[in-house]
Amino acid sequence: MTATGSRLVKLKRMTRPTGWIGLFCAWMFLTASAVLRTANQDRPAEPEWLVENGFQRYRAGQHDAVPKQLVSAMSFDSILEGVFRLAKASPSELQQFGKRMALATFTLELAYARPTYDPDLNQFVSDDERRRQVEMRVRMVSLGGRILTGGGFTERQAADVNLARTPLPAAPVDPRERLWFEAAFAALRSYWSEGLISLPPGFSRIQVYPMVELAAARFPNEPWVMLAAAAAREHFGWAVTNGGIGRPLIPARMPGTVDVAVRFSNQRNPVFAEQERLLRTALETYEKLVASQEFRTVASLRAGFVRLLIRDYGQARKHFATVISRGSALDAFLGNLLTGWTWENSGNLRAAEANYRAALGLVPDARSASVLLGSLLMRRGDLEGARQYLPLILSEPGSGTDPWTSFYVEIGASWSTLMARLRAALVAG
Repeated sequence: MTATGSRLVKLKRMTRPTGWIGLFCAWMFLTASAVLRTANQDRPAEPEWLVENGFQRYRAGQHDAVPKQLVSAMSFDSILEGVFRLAKASPSELQQFGKRMALATFTLELAYARPTYDPDLNQFVSDDERRRQVEMRVRMVSLGGRILTGGGFTERQAADVNLARTPLPAAPVDPRERLWFEAAFAALRSYWSEGLISLPPGFSRIQVYPMVELAAARFPNEPWVMLAAAAAREHFGWAVTNGGIGRPLIPARMPGTVDVAVRFSNQRNPVFAEQERLLRTALETYEKLVASQEFRTVASLRAGFVRLLIRDYGQARKHFATVISRGSALDAFLGNLLTGWTWENSGNLRAAEANYRAALGLVPDARSASVLLGSLLMRRGDLEGARQYLPLILSEPGSGTDPWTSFYVEIGASWSTLMARLRAALVAG
């Protein structure tokens, strides 16, 4: 076939319907590619884009969904980097308190949100990985505090930010900051107060500035800051060695099974000596706060608990009596539960039984009081009386309504209550 004939055949093929369709598809492909290239030139890096998009949806009212979606889809390192770049990219906007408050709150919610895990896969997460996740979450809270107080960023990436040094706040104090700090305290308490106070060497490997220190610089001598500091000292003076960082305590295991007074008397062990100092400093602060109208009940409950730990049962019962007479039904439950435990440790089983029954009268399905009362009745030989508590004793820890399950980490208002207040302040502007 001649060259001219070959060209005519190709032209005929291109003019067929299928040929025109092929040309059209090629044109569409090239056009779409050009559009995507243009869009991607203006689109930020992936972590920053995802976090920025999430922040916009969060501000539009998707408060519950967005943080959980992001922590399920991204690593904590990527989230931290995304928040950092978002804050660094808009310094002029962050001069406004409302914008700072919104981004700091978004960061705080990301630090607290729990990802949606497959239970079968989650059980294989190593302890080291869990600790690393806690460390990243604590760093996010610290980053949120720096954003809230107006600290700018000159670093190139999030990994370069020194979160071990308390930032020098650049913005004037706004009273609404208290809402953010109290929610931040509650978040950090869920990680056994990591990042809340300065600690002696060896007590923690997470290097972040103490959030209490930043709050105290903004709100000097405020009782709510003092309460957070005391709660953190109580954690590191007692609960950490009985539960472990990032791990919940067993609800049925009551305090007093370890003789804290005897343990602390071993002054050759510097860790025990430091724990005693932290615990007694916490007690001193709690007993000062008993005079505070706002914090009288929670301070009395915590002071009584620390007195119980050091086996000063008489003084512990005085504090618990205040809680029972002045507190809510849930507070009174804890007051009766812990009073009963002081009586049981003292050998007065009838008084202990009365307090356990009073506690169950307030929260009938509480597993902790059922365990203690049922075991007490069995020791006294009252098997028939103990039998009725068997279903609750055999139930899973944490099932039902039991204030004891959150006693160690909810000191004062709960995270959900504090976050509801903070979100309402954001919506109100």
